[in-house]
Amino acid sequence: MDGAPFVTQCPISPGNSFRYKFLAFPHGTHMWHGHVGFQESDGLFGSFVIRRNEPAHIKSLYDFDLPEHTMTVWHWYNETNEDILPKILHKNGSVFGYGFLINDKAAFKTFYKNNEQFSTPRAKFTVAKGNRYRFRVISNGAIYCPFQMSIDNHHMNVISSDTTAFEPVLAESLILNAGERFSFILEAKQTEGCYWIRFRGTGDCGPKKSSVHSEAYLCYEGFD
Repeated sequence: MDGAPFVTQCPISPGNSFRYKFLAFPHGTHMWHGHVGFQESDGLFGSFVIRRNEPAHIKSLYDFDLPEHTMTVWHWYNETNEDILPKILHKNGSVFGYGFLINDKAAFKTFYKNNEQFSTPRAKFTVAKGNRYRFRVISNGAIYCPFQMSIDNHHMNVISSDTTAFEPVLAESLILNAGERFSFILEAKQTEGCYWIRFRGTGDCGPKKSSVHSEAYLCYEGFD
């Protein structure tokens, strides 16, 4: 039973619920999403992490694996897909979204009031100096809009892709396409403060076309 309406079951009617009972396998980082119409691309999705007692050689690589260190990156449009699709199908239409939302947050526009400048809040991920953290990043975007992720002044020790673990690979950046997931270890050993986590569009969302991008914060405890 995969949840697709009219394939394995009837749709879940408004105001009703449906309980799934299944074996949580394989362990690792997953994503759930709606199947009806444009539900997924309009925002009905989320992270789904299946944990297990990791082998000692993997668990020894990090000190913390916290739910708040899961990043979901969404290629966001500022309209519903019902409104966007006719434009995309037109030969002069654009398939490029407004930008990336990281855990539903981003700052795409600057506002001004009483001579002050402000924007909507960005996602923030907090660490304490001296600790090693397992982060999980999930790409929920279009196949024409992969992105490159990096963290200023920090390397990522990558330990798994989707649900497959492998020997750690030290990386300065990661490139994710639609549906891909990575786990990496971040060692909080830099000067305490806040650092940019950068998400840069590549492919059709790269600098030569739409330059889709967004940022989040990596902040050491005590810094905003």
